[in-house]
Amino acid sequence: MHEWIEILYSKLAFAAIGAFITILTIDGRNQQRKRRVRSKAKRRIKELKWHIQGQLLPEVPKELQVKIASSTLSELREGLDKGDFTSEQILLAYLKILAKDALIRNLISDVKVEEALKEARTLDEELKQGHKRGILHGIPIVSKDNFSVKGMINTCGWVKHYKNIQNEDALHVEALRSQGAIIYALAAVPQGLKSYELFNNFTKRGLHPQYIDRTPGGSSGGVAALVSLGCSALGIGDDLVGSIRVPASFCGLAGFRATPKRISAVSPFGYTVGFPCLNVSFGAIGKVVDDCVVYMEAICDKYMHQRDLSIPPLPWNEEKYRDQRKLKIGYIDSDEYWPLPACMARAVEVAKETLRKLGHEIVKIQPPSLEDVNFSIIAQTMNSRRYSYWNEPECELFVDNLDNPLKASCSFGIKDKYSIYSDATSVTNSYEFVKHLKKTTQLRNDFLKKWADLEIDAIIAPYPVPAMIHGSNQKLELGFAYVTLFSILECPVGNVPIGIISEDEQSYPETEESWTKVMNTNMQKSKGLPICVQIAASPYQDELCLNVMSQLEANIREKLD
Repeated sequence: MHEWIEILYSKLAFAAIGAFITILTIDGRNQQRKRRVRSKAKRRIKELKWHIQGQLLPEVPKELQVKIASSTLSELREGLDKGDFTSEQILLAYLKILAKDALIRNLISDVKVEEALKEARTLDEELKQGHKRGILHGIPIVSKDNFSVKGMINTCGWVKHYKNIQNEDALHVEALRSQGAIIYALAAVPQGLKSYELFNNFTKRGLHPQYIDRTPGGSSGGVAALVSLGCSALGIGDDLVGSIRVPASFCGLAGFRATPKRISAVSPFGYTVGFPCLNVSFGAIGKVVDDCVVYMEAICDKYMHQRDLSIPPLPWNEEKYRDQRKLKIGYIDSDEYWPLPACMARAVEVAKETLRKLGHEIVKIQPPSLEDVNFSIIAQTMNSRRYSYWNEPECELFVDNLDNPLKASCSFGIKDKYSIYSDATSVTNSYEFVKHLKKTTQLRNDFLKKWADLEIDAIIAPYPVPAMIHGSNQKLELGFAYVTLFSILECPVGNVPIGIISEDEQSYPETEESWTKVMNTNMQKSKGLPICVQIAASPYQDELCLNVMSQLEANIREKLD
């Protein structure tokens, strides 16, 4: 008996030693990977700083620089036509702000200076000769990092791609260039585009343009922050599960996600694709809704369909955008799954009453189960096995590693809504995945049928939280089901700023669920943060959606003025 015990102990000892050695080996390899990543990141940031700060640029008068930085897209176009300033001066003004304010906030992934200045001078010369390429002639804009721009480096937040220079433009970028735009900078994104918080191993943590203890959002957070700082009047991005709308709302800007497939996703760099029941969409972030309108007018022309036959031939419809008929508008209120903070509930109320006073009929509409919406999103997008082949350490803020067996088993019996991760990420075989896709399709079809039966033209919907404190993404992202709902529905949807958080709205009731404590912490010292609403229309009613957004914005601004 004693011999067997000794043998058992010796085997256990060998197993323990073997496991310990394995752990040390894996840890050693991870540390080596992290050192390589840090080394590459430092090298790239050094190059980037030189590109922005190491060149002597012509001066722009301070007064003109301030005017350019605060101008909307339409104001810039008008100023160029009148000769108030040149395309080169606009670009120089933007570069000054980029060097002074954007770099220290970790918002830049790449920038081209000499090439962009050369483009601007060429476009200025063409304008002098009476030639305009299109409605964006001479306008410098910024792009999200995952859009292929010839001669620029796309990283998508992965240090692995720090030398990934593109040889050609994405079709989206090509179309904007044909209208005279200059894409001069790529904005930072979260690692792999998979967070509502701006952080990666390359550019590190992105800071909000006004509140540095908070994030500008994700995954187009870099774009939103650059527009807010005055580095551009327009930024282009994509939106799978809120990547345009969330950063726009965090930064108090207008943002618009077009109907999926209305704008081409053709790109040499393969980070502009979606999932079987979740299509990526493209759009823009601007200072005002009209900036997004100009973008859609520029991008939705015959050029897009001619170059990508999978895109329906739907040019911009100005008549539909200008239509003044009275509409029936639904609204989504606070849901018990994720009760809204007082400021966000007020934003919906203000939007409702503003549109009601304009003569529109306002009715309540019940959304699908937000828990079902979250399950659909997580099962399609957050299985960490998709990212393992990159051989690069993942940022700590991501929660998609919850599909490992230990954490999944630990969630058994827990009432906290975050146990949904272990269920949704267990969809790993094709049979279960197809069953899930059918449920998602049914959810979409059922709600769109309800929408049609009620004869609703557009919907007002809330955001769950204002700009988050750094590190809050893990505990608050399920609230964004209010946002991802419209991704599943494949709707055009945009962001309209409503106001700011007041003194008496800086709290949130805590319950036994851990996320409510994080929410309450986020609401502390939140006075002055922007509050916004979403406006959505049914698929391919992009012009109608922007119409309602414009009406709401115009009347909100009138009240604020």
